[in-house]
Amino acid sequence: MIRAIWFHVALFLAPFVVYAFYLYFSHRDPLAREAWETRATWWLTAVGLVLLIGSILLVSAFRGATPDRTYVPPRFEDGRVVPGHFE
Repeated sequence: MIRAIWFHVALFLAPFVVYAFYLYFSHRDPLAREAWETRATWWLTAVGLVLLIGSILLVSAFRGATPDRTYVPPRFEDGRVVPGHFE
């Protein structure tokens, strides 16, 4: 679950990281407050939200199994846990 959350957080933060690299390679200080213009941060936030919402929709649409498969819950077998799966 934590890995899935970090995946979405990373997608949201990706535009900010790309912009920081742009600032660095254009010889501006990415840690300076003046470099992060208000207009740029609004666009970065909008792009990050689009990536976040798109990733959530795609993951929810393509994760899981087809309706004709049945879910087998996790169980103990010979002293170890067999994870749940679809058959």
